[in-house]
Amino acid sequence: MQTFDPGVNHKAKSIPFVIAYITNEFLSNQERIFTQNDFDFHNSLSHFAHSIVTLYAGTVEQAIKEAQELGKQKILCVTEGLTYLDKFIQEIIHNDYTQLDNWEYGFLNWINLESNNTTEAPDAIVNALRLTEQVGDYSILDNYYKLITQSTKWYVTNTEDMIVTEPKEHTNEILVTAGALTPAIEAMTYFTKPGYINLVDNSTIAHQMWQYIIENWNGKNYIDFIKDTYKKYPSLSVDFTSFSERQLVRYNDFVDADWFKDRWDIVKQSKIKNHYRDFLVNDPCDIISTSRAPSAYINFSNAYNFYPTSVYFTQDNRLKKWLKVYETVRDKNHQNFKYIFNERGMNGILRYRGRRP
Repeated sequence: MQTFDPGVNHKAKSIPFVIAYITNEFLSNQERIFTQNDFDFHNSLSHFAHSIVTLYAGTVEQAIKEAQELGKQKILCVTEGLTYLDKFIQEIIHNDYTQLDNWEYGFLNWINLESNNTTEAPDAIVNALRLTEQVGDYSILDNYYKLITQSTKWYVTNTEDMIVTEPKEHTNEILVTAGALTPAIEAMTYFTKPGYINLVDNSTIAHQMWQYIIENWNGKNYIDFIKDTYKKYPSLSVDFTSFSERQLVRYNDFVDADWFKDRWDIVKQSKIKNHYRDFLVNDPCDIISTSRAPSAYINFSNAYNFYPTSVYFTQDNRLKKWLKVYETVRDKNHQNFKYIFNERGMNGILRYRGRRP
């Protein structure tokens, strides 16, 4: 078992800039706790942040000094109090903003040491700041509470890329989060016949979408089904995420295959159990410990690294909560059950890329 180590120094090679956290002396004590947990949370994401060096610099001057020591000429300076950091990282990478001259907007400051010129902040960055209500006169503390409570989103696509082959033996039930087609893919991986699919997720829209998929989709042409749903129910689909054309095409190409279509009926005939649960606030151990299924597969993905309530908890606390689930599964197996636990969540919590002073 790995142990929590907040001192890993990861020197990225694939991303041409570093992130630098800048101290905000005007924060209240509560805001300071939230921003520290929030930044540490983003620093453990498996998304893009795992490939980016993070500098706990404190000041812009120190950030420049440390970046130069690492041979980096471009820095995204982020002042404490910013929320949704990963959203802005994605905008910079997807839109190829890494070649831009120097710009500054709100709590974001792009430094390009290869240029003496300044430019306006990119439109996508400004729009993202407006969408997250971080422009003009706003309350940082209110934004944190909105981040914590507004967890109504559904991942339309995910990152699976392994073709599923029919399992040799049947697993009675699976416990999974409700993002994209992950429950179906996990069921196809572990069921030889219809079983029980436990959806454990804190997002109401995720549970609603899965019910809608089961009732209305034939397992073919996912991209058209999603686009049609988007047109029919615009108020529902406002909570869709991971929904770009590029992501949709890639995901559709992955599931638009015989291995998926041939096994879709097993998924549709399985029984769905909905558990509305925030893992960090109300752990799922009782679902596991009270289950009488002889065998189960449990995959909570990166929930311990992506949940909005993570700003309440330090990385060490999130690891302890994950370990409680791990120990519950271990105890279950000691009772002659056969439960498999995917440990990806712990790996995410331990993936700490900060370069501390």
